[in-house]
Amino acid sequence: MPVNVTFPGVYIDELPSQVRTIVGVPTSITAFIGAAKRGEADKPTHITSWGDFERLFGGLWDESLMSYAVFHYYQNGGSEAEIVRVAADNAATAQLDLGNSVKLNALGPGAWGSKLRARVDYNTKPKDDPNDPDMFNLTVRDVETGAEESFRNIEASKDSPRRLSKVLTGSTLVRAASDTDDGKRPSPSADAATGKDPFADPPYTPLKLTTTANPANFQNVGETITYTYELKNDGTVDLEGPFKVTDDTQGDIDLGAGPLAPGATLTKTSDHDVVQADVDAKVITNSAVAKGKTITSEPAVVTVLGPGGQAPAQPPSAFAKASTVQDGAITNGALKGGLSSLEKLGNRIFNLLCIPPVDRETNIDFLDEAAKFCLDHRALLLVDPPTEWTDVGAAAGANPLVSGDNAKNAAVFFPRIDLLDGEGNVESYPPSGAVAGVIARTDGQRGVWKAPAGTDASLAGVQRLAVSMTNLENGQLNPLGINSIRSFPVIGTVVWGSRTLRGADQLADQWKYLPVRRTALFIEESLYRGTQWVVFEPNDEPLWASIRLNVGAFMNSLWRQGAFQGKTPRDAYLVKCDSENNPQNDIDRGIVNILVGFAPLKPAEFVLIHIQQLAGQIQT
Repeated sequence: MPVNVTFPGVYIDELPSQVRTIVGVPTSITAFIGAAKRGEADKPTHITSWGDFERLFGGLWDESLMSYAVFHYYQNGGSEAEIVRVAADNAATAQLDLGNSVKLNALGPGAWGSKLRARVDYNTKPKDDPNDPDMFNLTVRDVETGAEESFRNIEASKDSPRRLSKVLTGSTLVRAASDTDDGKRPSPSADAATGKDPFADPPYTPLKLTTTANPANFQNVGETITYTYELKNDGTVDLEGPFKVTDDTQGDIDLGAGPLAPGATLTKTSDHDVVQADVDAKVITNSAVAKGKTITSEPAVVTVLGPGGQAPAQPPSAFAKASTVQDGAITNGALKGGLSSLEKLGNRIFNLLCIPPVDRETNIDFLDEAAKFCLDHRALLLVDPPTEWTDVGAAAGANPLVSGDNAKNAAVFFPRIDLLDGEGNVESYPPSGAVAGVIARTDGQRGVWKAPAGTDASLAGVQRLAVSMTNLENGQLNPLGINSIRSFPVIGTVVWGSRTLRGADQLADQWKYLPVRRTALFIEESLYRGTQWVVFEPNDEPLWASIRLNVGAFMNSLWRQGAFQGKTPRDAYLVKCDSENNPQNDIDRGIVNILVGFAPLKPAEFVLIHIQQLAGQIQT
């Protein structure tokens, strides 16, 4: 600002700089949409490692191709990712009731929440009183995966920064339910037996389940039989079979399951109630019984008895169990809804998008919408080959997967790859996750302008390809813009194509090649974010000069890294912002025009080596 000069001396005035450094944005942050074992749904979550995915989303899950895609991404060199877990529309959220109007909800819907356990104790850090009634500790465990979180010194106060709803915002397992009273302290959990895991189900003393006393085998028509069973730890009884009847002429005849079916259960109605069930013990035998006789027994009352014939009280649990809920079926509609969830990224960026199919028999049916979404967000859609592409002929004869201008922001890779699953079995997987990892690795090593293909673009862990192709078969797909995955001796399995879905030779599109398109997207996003300061600046030559300086410096740095063709900056790029492309009419409308051009590097797809035989020394 101007200095007010009032006395003789030296004055210092800090002037604004015209240098505003433009920093290149990341190029390989990959967004994944799909099902996961657990975690928050319909919200993008940023992760930086496979360990993050295991901690937040439960790791590999056989019912989630997305979990394997993320694993393959990090296996092949991926770095940062955005995960959008989707769940079925009818999937419920499990809840844990801690007592005294304090409840917890699982962090996200699905059956995984039923495996949650919570334990409360009052062994808190003392304030004025060691038994401060306002404080408690909470431990939550996922008994299926072993993930456990502890929160100490929670205050039962609606205004405290240590109140339950506030503390649990950092949990990866639970949140406070909307009807939880932050001013209440939950009931303490009963102490488990000494030396026992406090989250293990307490042991039950085996009890006997009996019917009225009768002979062990049917000897005559109309007699009844006695059965004895043990009560299991989960409060249920397995009714074993099959049952037999003894007939004088036929011997032991198998009655099959009968009304007391194997695996049928009787469940206690409460901790203290006697379980009673009216068992219809009438049995009609098959034709093997002599003379077609009907052998029956009288109805019996089944009772769970404790010591001395009394109904036992169930041992107190050391934890609170979550309610039982079921998973629903994930559909293409749920995956499509994940696209809108990516809008919640706000100012965060993603560059690649992978949407693995629901299962190995299903195709994504909204590829055009997904490619349009990527076009709007300056990202690239990695398309998995459809299930009907079982050979090269099927792939070559298929209709375009993405139509129109959207196809320039999409690329397909064929075929599927066979890798080991979580159990060590070889299964077929969509390749998009592994290819995204190769792209990220190539970007880090060489830059976004290097094609993520060739002998350096190897795929880790691949056992075999679903379709092996020859050079001639590869030659059928490449002119159609279908990128091949090939296996070569010594080299291994590599990505062997780098075209967009506008890369068919017949289209002659300027965005034919993947590195050219991705370089343009990188420059666009970097300049979009790096020139926000221009808005509302005075639109005249000083602004234009500053724009030329800063955008030119950014483009020059890329040229020095080898991103463009040309021996000199003049050959490689141009930045134009002056009175010639900013007429007065545009200035009056508040518009400043910036023209940025670059000479992209094209991949050497076809290497032609010309060999000529020389005649040697000829004497003349």
